[in-house]
Amino acid sequence: MANTVFRDYYRQHPSFIRLEKLLGGDSMEPLIINGLSGSSKAVVMAGVLSQQPTTHVVILPEKEDAAYFYNDLTSLIGEETIFFFPGTYKRSVMYDQTEPANIILRTEVLNFLGSGKRKCIIVTYPESIMEKVVSKSNLKKNTFEISKGSHLSIDFLEEVLREYNFRRTDFVYEPGQYSVRGSITDLFSYSADKPYRIDFFGEEVDSIRSFNPDDQLSLQLHDEIQVIPDIQELASHERTDNFIDFIPPSSIIWSENFDYIIEKTDSIWSQARTRSSKGEITDRRDVIITGRHLEELCSQHRQV
Repeated sequence: MANTVFRDYYRQHPSFIRLEKLLGGDSMEPLIINGLSGSSKAVVMAGVLSQQPTTHVVILPEKEDAAYFYNDLTSLIGEETIFFFPGTYKRSVMYDQTEPANIILRTEVLNFLGSGKRKCIIVTYPESIMEKVVSKSNLKKNTFEISKGSHLSIDFLEEVLREYNFRRTDFVYEPGQYSVRGSITDLFSYSADKPYRIDFFGEEVDSIRSFNPDDQLSLQLHDEIQVIPDIQELASHERTDNFIDFIPPSSIIWSENFDYIIEKTDSIWSQARTRSSKGEITDRRDVIITGRHLEELCSQHRQV
């Protein structure tokens, strides 16, 4: 309640009212906002989302900046329409080790956008935004929906999961795993941060619930879920898109120190190319874009 009052108080400021009018206009000229510091940037974004219910992409220079900004936003308006879009790799695109938790967060964002939803704020940074993503068509093709009451056999579900390269285990504790015990199938989709437990009655889905893999206790009942494989693996074998191409045309792109973001993206691209030429990492040229390309893509949207 206090956060709502605080946000609404900010919206009464003449500068904020002017910003709302400019964002509501037809001009594609980039807007420049000065005088904001600390958490005031998040307060402005929270207020803008209520007046401009479209997709807002916030690109910040460093991962830490993006994480702090995301936390400020969720404190103000909750997590329902706020997403953190991290890089696939544990350290950087210049290294080979991927981070499953990051892949889940990336999948969550792509699944949200792919469903046709618009109103959200996506917070990201150069190492992430420069990575290409699985195309919308391939994401849709590789999404398997399961709903309560639907006609589905365990054998067919297991066949789908094997096709998605899920691994059968005794217990499910990380994305890409599944287990079968009698009439119950546990699976951990890359589209969720908790695994699902599906109870079958014959060849009918009787119930779907998420559960805690640590203590096996149920968390929430679901009427429908989406099972999605590792999108990083999909992107390496199938056609990919730039993330900016994935967002709706009406999206607004916000950035801090955009010139530095472009320079940093170019620098990472050059370093990744050098490391791959030395055989230190796999070739990245098909999965990342340059800073100049990012700049061109962003210019097709309203920028702040």
